[in-house]
Amino acid sequence: MELNLQQRVCIKFYVKNGFNGAKILEMLGNCFGSDVLKKTTVYEWHKRFRSGRESVEENERSGRPSTSKTDENINKVREMLANNRKLTQRTGRGLKHYLWIRSGHCS
Repeated sequence: MELNLQQRVCIKFYVKNGFNGAKILEMLGNCFGSDVLKKTTVYEWHKRFRSGRESVEENERSGRPSTSKTDENINKVREMLANNRKLTQRTGRGLKHYLWIRSGHCS
């Protein structure tokens, strides 16, 4: 299960147990560390679940889907960085070629 989905499940559980947004953010930070959702995202989901939303799935979005930020690509980059500490953000241009990412999708 992807990290964002796991965290939304946790948020739903905490909301149903009466926790406020600040406490939920704190607990998610303790559990997920640097992979925790952004504060605004936690508060948005908190509001949705308090309003009666039951689904933890994202709503369908219109427009072009993101193709570069996938779990597979994230894991590849983490592995590359772990194996070669000399890589820098400037090297990111070379990573795009390795990951088959078009220029407009990688900053």
